[in-house]
Amino acid sequence: MTAQVRPNRVLVLGCGSVAQAVIPLMVRDLKLDPKSISIVDFVDNRHRVADVLAMGVSYEIGQVTRENLDSFLTERVATGDILLDLAWNIDCTTILEWCRMRGVRYLNTSVELWNPYDNMATTHPLDRTLYVRH
Repeated sequence: MTAQVRPNRVLVLGCGSVAQAVIPLMVRDLKLDPKSISIVDFVDNRHRVADVLAMGVSYEIGQVTRENLDSFLTERVATGDILLDLAWNIDCTTILEWCRMRGVRYLNTSVELWNPYDNMATTHPLDRTLYVRH
C-alpha cells in the first residue's frame, strides 16, 4: 500500500453547490485541516459554506483570469498541493498545464473554456454545450 501524501494547501476555485457539498466532506472524511483549505470565488457566497468557515477554512473574493493566472495560482498553491477547480469560465487545459508543470494535483468537475459565452449569437446551439468539449 502506498503512503498518502497530504497536501499543505487545498485551493478550491468556485463556491457553488459542489463546493458546498465537497468541502465539508474533505474536512470530515478526508481529515484535512480546515486551515489548509482556501476558497476563492468572484462573488460572496460565504453563506453557502458558513459551517466550514467557522472551522477555519478561508474565503477570498477574487477571480482567475488569463492575465493573472500565473501570479494568482503561484500565491496560493505549490508542488504537492491540490487545486480543486469547481469554477466556470476558466480554460481547463490552461490551468491543467500550469498545474502539471508545477506538480500541483488538479481536480476538475467540468471542461471549461475562457469566456465560453463569447459570440453566443453566432455560435450553433450544439457548440454551446459541454458535450462538445468532452
